[in-house]
Amino acid sequence: MEVKSIKQIKKNIYEILIDDNLVQVSSDIVIKYNLLGKKDISTVDYKKMIDDNLFYNELHKVMSFIEKKIRSKFEIEVYAKKEEIKNSEKIIKYLEGNGFINNQLFLQAYINDKVNLTSDGYYKIYNDLLKHEFSEEEIKNELDEIDSEVFDAKLEKLVKKKLKTNKKKSKLSLAQTVLGQLVMLGYERDKILNCIDENYEMDEDILLKEYEKVRSTLSKKHSDDDLNRHVIRKLMQKGFSYDEIKSVID
Repeated sequence: MEVKSIKQIKKNIYEILIDDNLVQVSSDIVIKYNLLGKKDISTVDYKKMIDDNLFYNELHKVMSFIEKKIRSKFEIEVYAKKEEIKNSEKIIKYLEGNGFINNQLFLQAYINDKVNLTSDGYYKIYNDLLKHEFSEEEIKNELDEIDSEVFDAKLEKLVKKKLKTNKKKSKLSLAQTVLGQLVMLGYERDKILNCIDENYEMDEDILLKEYEKVRSTLSKKHSDDDLNRHVIRKLMQKGFSYDEIKSVID
């Protein structure tokens, strides 16, 4: 097959006319097949060149994906499937052999980022890493290197923030809401509840506002003789304790 012309059309990309076939190849292919100095190429080598060119094009595409940030092998496999990379197995083997895939380094970096840059707790990080197909032992070994006080401090900070922004909920109602949110973030149920107990301070203004609102509504339905009883029942349904309610009524 005759190599009729070859020209560089952009960085690392060449356009080559072989017989009547106009193809674009990477500079890797030009070098590998010494195309700048050739006048012809065998049919066998031409086929190999086309296959290799596809490999290098797909490799460069995957390299662009992983150069943005460190990736796990699982992430690269998912990306390759999504992008319909035909040489995915060969590319992953190449990346592993040349140190571009390092699951241990990814695991450590992932945990470090999640601990320092997000609100995620131990169990959310743990479960998210399971999705990357790490073993339970691998994840636990790395996570357990972190002092539990680090996660306790994150939990306390989150609880304090949520308590501070409370404008109308009782302790019980607030605790239920906060518990659900923080369990989803990977914190332990008992630790969340203990942290709420340690940091909660009743805001009498919240209770007073709810008391006045409930009393105003129920006063249209009940006489003064049993109004307080209905008000107390309604406020207890909202999560306020009997003693808290009595302190406002009295």
